[in-house]
Amino acid sequence: MNKKLKFILRILIGISILYYLIKKVEFNKLTNTIISFNPKFLGLYLILLIIFLIIGALNLKILTDPIKRDIPFKRIFKYFLVSWALGAYLPAKIGELSLIHLYKRESIDYGKGLVIFIIDKLITLLVFSLFSIAGLIVFFDFNIASKITILLIITVLIILITIMSELGRSIIKRYILRKFSKNFIGFSQTFIWFLKENKKIMFYNFILTIIRLFVLSISTYILFIGFGYNISILKILLITAIISILALIPISISGIGVREGGAGFLFGLIGIPLNVTLSVYLIMVITGIIITTPALLFFNIDKIR
Repeated sequence: MNKKLKFILRILIGISILYYLIKKVEFNKLTNTIISFNPKFLGLYLILLIIFLIIGALNLKILTDPIKRDIPFKRIFKYFLVSWALGAYLPAKIGELSLIHLYKRESIDYGKGLVIFIIDKLITLLVFSLFSIAGLIVFFDFNIASKITILLIITVLIILITIMSELGRSIIKRYILRKFSKNFIGFSQTFIWFLKENKKIMFYNFILTIIRLFVLSISTYILFIGFGYNISILKILLITAIISILALIPISISGIGVREGGAGFLFGLIGIPLNVTLSVYLIMVITGIIITTPALLFFNIDKIR
């Protein structure tokens, strides 16, 4: 199956899931729910979203400094915003890999740029996985929670072993990167050096990622408050972590449809109507488009400085 066909298929899958969910709650009911949103909470949500993005860029800054310290935070924030915007339009957020190309303009070669990207994503995966496991224990019975937890742990371990072992990296070079592997020379040495010499920096990234998850959860809480539903922030945090892991499944563009379907099911377990949950997540999608589109239009990748 060629890439264009896969891309179109993923768009169709995402749209189909959204269509099913909207049809299930009825379009008129959904629009009436969205209209009932208290707009005074939208400004606070946007502020929290900006804080969420700033923390994401700060995570990159602290990981970049050991390799190259003289890149201003303002420029890293622009790089982060562009890669985040591209990630919103491609499956499993692979568009965020554009960060490696942007870092090349700072004389950070692809191998070192990939190290920064992968360590940041591994820490994010670890944090969200830990909270996801806690969420599974809270929302599901022991048998279901244990089976999904074991599957999640195995998946995370396979990813870690693949990246951290010599054999795993050689398999990636031979079967995934292939002829492009020469562009990532220095990755292994830099990766091992970073793990050995920058444990404190990775710990800071870990803490900031937890804070980032809390900010994301509070922003979701604010949207639910706008519809008159006061939900425990802790429950929102656990559900958000689970949904973020689900959204990585590369069957749609940026997890659209998968994320909303998962949210509808999980929030339904604590008594939130599907039309309210869908309204919250549609507002997230719309505001995300409003933020990401200008980032792609005005931050020209070739001239970004």
